Amino acid sequence: MKRWKSIATVVLALGLSWGMAASVYAQVKETSSGNKIEGVWISDQQEGPGTIYYSDGSRLEGFWRHGVMEGSSISYETDGSRRIWTYFNGQANGLGVEISKTGEATAGIWEDHAQKQDASVQNWEDSNGTRYFAKDKKDINEGWAIAIYTNDEVYVGEFYEGKRNGWGALYDTDETWFMGSWKEDQLQGAGYFSFSKDSDALHKSGFFENGMFQGGTLQFNKDDSVSITWENNNKADGPTIRISSDGTPVFYECKDGKVSNSNPDIYTDHDGCRFIGGTDGKSGFGLRLMKSGSVYIGGFKDMKPHGQGFFYWPTSKNLFQGTSKENIWTEGTLIWPHGSYYTGTFWDDKANKMKTGTYRDFRKYEIGTCNAEGTFETGTRIRFNKDGSTAKETYKDGQKQE
Repeated sequence: MKRWKSIATVVLALGLSWGMAASVYAQVKETSSGNKIEGVWISDQQEGPGTIYYSDGSRLEGFWRHGVMEGSSISYETDGSRRIWTYFNGQANGLGVEISKTGEATAGIWEDHAQKQDASVQNWEDSNGTRYFAKDKKDINEGWAIAIYTNDEVYVGEFYEGKRNGWGALYDTDETWFMGSWKEDQLQGAGYFSFSKDSDALHKSGFFENGMFQGGTLQFNKDDSVSITWENNNKADGPTIRISSDGTPVFYECKDGKVSNSNPDIYTDHDGCRFIGGTDGKSGFGLRLMKSGSVYIGGFKDMKPHGQGFFYWPTSKNLFQGTSKENIWTEGTLIWPHGSYYTGTFWDDKANKMKTGTYRDFRKYEIGTCNAEGTFETGTRIRFNKDGSTAKETYKDGQKQE
């Protein structure tokens, strides 16, 4: 297996030379070596899904957290092969597999971007023809593994009782991919979709139910704009807004995946916020664009978010979907742009701080209760190590229990 490309030099060079502002949505930039990188930057650090296009014609698609790659990634090589592995702090670590153009697969274990020659990987095929690769065969019942299906789709991530459960990524043959939280083989909860390289869109984030986007979604486009809409079974179905890089908004309404009204009535309140939908923007279901650029789609009561809804903040790129009561979150899911998410309840008197639920990122998994400041205090924390192993810790009143 060939040594996989190192991206540390590329990422550092881009971060030092571009000097982008925090308000940038998405960019495609070229390096001095002729490589191109596209993605989203916040305060000069790349966050979320992105792609490096190498000058030799190959490309690497992955996920960035605070300027370095984290989590599952895939590269498409000029010889038609694919390489799939997991990044930890900008370097390949753990289980990886190379799939040739003709479908032959070779797996290995990586540590700090170098293959471990003394490490073994178990591989087997089930009765449906699905090929599995794991450190141990029992990992398919509770652990981390790679599955190559008969249609050449590839899943890398967590399994439980032989099914996709937990965090993982599914790479399709059309060079699109899904990444997010899985339950019983379907995306369920926070997740991402990355479009093919020929699309005008980069990627979309939101919330899945039974494998489909349901509710609010945020889409980054290659023209440096963002689109925020309400979806039903993967189709835009409600008030929608597209915001260009200079902040210019375009409002419209969609039905069953198509624009149904390109010139909706727009209402402006005394604070300069603009609304579409509902009853004069005061109650019912609609969309509100705040002067700050934040967007809310959902239920209103007396001009305040109330009931089911979706929030987007342009500076942080954070998303929230759940239930609000007079503009205060009560329960739902909060997604950060670098792949972290929290699902649970919120303190109703502490400016939307996390209370009791589940927090997950590429490094740890927490189940329990946070204090009034939103800091994890009591419960269980599972840390993910770069070699794929885990460490379980118990906390009480903010103190680690021995």
